[in-house]
Amino acid sequence: MAREIKAVIFDIIETCFSAAPLRAALTGAGFSAAAFDIWFARSLRDGFALAAAGSFAGFRDILAFNLDELAARQSVDLAAARRDALIAQFARLPPHADTAAAYRLLHGAGFRIFALSNGAAAGTEALLAGAGLAELVEEVFSVDDWRVFKPRPEVYGRAVAAAKLSPGQAALIAAHAWDVHGAKRAGLKAGFVARGQAYPAFMAAPDFSAETLLAVARQAAAQE
Repeated sequence: MAREIKAVIFDIIETCFSAAPLRAALTGAGFSAAAFDIWFARSLRDGFALAAAGSFAGFRDILAFNLDELAARQSVDLAAARRDALIAQFARLPPHADTAAAYRLLHGAGFRIFALSNGAAAGTEALLAGAGLAELVEEVFSVDDWRVFKPRPEVYGRAVAAAKLSPGQAALIAAHAWDVHGAKRAGLKAGFVARGQAYPAFMAAPDFSAETLLAVARQAAAQE
């Protein structure tokens, strides 16, 4: 029987690349230990709100606003140059320990590999190049291309269309339940990388789920 899934589309930040150094940089700058989670969640919230209202702003601008706002709330004296340097670290994050193995497993099994991010394509390309994975990735898609944020279903639809696939021929892999849910609503298969997180019952269930990225990749490779 021919394999239904032809391609895997990876989310990038926290799914494939660890935010641990950025968390440490924020605390080193005087922010609280929870600062990264607050900052990233608020920035995603604003991207989602713009998408829901039919408008768009670049994620870097959203990140900059929310980091300035968080600095004010936490009484951190954050100069613009320091803020910009912290945001620039998104393009220099290290891969999770099993990211390379997951990519190579799927590439070796004949899957086409794509990346899809709410961030700029250049940042994703820099991450993949730094991890030695760029040659395994056929194309990097950014929401900047379509000016609408994930998890709007049309983002996933446009990605699979650009790859010349039908939705059912692609699987998204992400460590974010909202991303998995968006992909499922768009008709894709999806895998959830748990890393200690529960998956909410009120969202569309993933087709496969495991604690680590490599384990999810193995499940995706075994799909028929």
